[in-house]
Amino acid sequence: MYKIDIHQLEELNSLVVLLDSDRKIIRFNKFAQKVTGYSADEVIGKKWLDIFISKEEKNEVESICSDNFSKSASFWHTVSNIVCKDGTKKLINWTNNLLKEDAIDEDIVVVSIGTDMSFAQELKSKDQLIIQQSKMAAMGEMLETIAHQWRQPLSVISTATSGMKMQKEYGILSNEEFYETCDHIVDIVNHLSKTIDDFRDFFKPHRDKELFNLKQTIEKTFALIDSKFKNSEIDIVYNLDDIDIHGFENELIQAFMVILNNAKDAFMAQDSSVRKLIFIDLYRKDYNAVIKIKDSAGGIPDDVIHKIFNPYFTTKQESNGTGIGLYMTEEIIAKHMKGNIHVSNSSYVYEGEDFKGAEFTIELPSLEKEKMEMKFLEELESCNCYRWNKDEEMFIKLPSCNDKMILQDISTLSEFLFEYQIKFTVLNNQNIQVHF
Repeated sequence: MYKIDIHQLEELNSLVVLLDSDRKIIRFNKFAQKVTGYSADEVIGKKWLDIFISKEEKNEVESICSDNFSKSASFWHTVSNIVCKDGTKKLINWTNNLLKEDAIDEDIVVVSIGTDMSFAQELKSKDQLIIQQSKMAAMGEMLETIAHQWRQPLSVISTATSGMKMQKEYGILSNEEFYETCDHIVDIVNHLSKTIDDFRDFFKPHRDKELFNLKQTIEKTFALIDSKFKNSEIDIVYNLDDIDIHGFENELIQAFMVILNNAKDAFMAQDSSVRKLIFIDLYRKDYNAVIKIKDSAGGIPDDVIHKIFNPYFTTKQESNGTGIGLYMTEEIIAKHMKGNIHVSNSSYVYEGEDFKGAEFTIELPSLEKEKMEMKFLEELESCNCYRWNKDEEMFIKLPSCNDKMILQDISTLSEFLFEYQIKFTVLNNQNIQVHF
């Protein structure tokens, strides 16, 4: 029988409370001590209900616990206020596990793991603030880009109309020149209108995942910032496959723009004689779509490269950088798109010249991967002891199964993974890590 590791529970960043059959506290981890203000010595041997539950809620919590004990439930969830040592109340979301007698080497019947909801709310508020700041920064960047893209066409319109007016005053404006200039102005106005449509689409809120083509998304990104890059004499080298994915296209465009604009800013800080190159590669790797964005701007200093995804960290002057662009980029890739992103410095040769620069690698699940995960779920219908965790890409073992059932399910899943030539590892805790 698989044993619970007490030491792992002790180090969790959650409240961990272990109770005996009389619901007296046997263990009380460091995080629980931090949240409640009580030391372990002050609570061990005492009943949980007597210390942490207020008189007003005691009967309700007692009823829930007794009901689950009588049913011998393996798991149950509760949300309740606890009274801390200083008298304040904190809302805790509990996951309770009723153990079998041979699941642990101590007289422990219940393992309760709690999340401090007030702490979670604080983190949520902080994240919302960063998201709002990111939106404002993105909007400012886009407005500056719009102004940049409009300046030259508006200048052409102004010059053309002034020229026609002068020619008319001197009586030298021919019908051919008049209509030709008018047609040119109409073309420019249509271009400006399309620019507004592109930016309006960028700011549209897409709450649901949509099917889109990654190659076209990258092309859309450069359509938005193309004029700034041309004026900065930055050459783009594309190598793009056609790959469709499900996700949030506008958020991904925002992530690409952050990386590309950072590269542009890095070029501006370099010697003007350095050839300015950005390489964009898009290809398939197993069940993922891989995007590599590499520049020739000299790279990121080794002592800060590990910090660049931290909120509010910036290598730019305070007036030029907010330090939230790459943080939000990682949030978009990891949390919203279920992918991953990492950065390294890369040295390479292009057209006979040596270059060095930052290389961002983004991996996103392809449609094939989504279909494969659906097959995982279908295969689990014949299993009793595992569930598929998409985020961690592993089969998670349920604690209520015996060794015989677990081995049988491992055998079933192994055959399935071998059939599709997918590598996997059975971990020490009997979870099955999949390697796409």
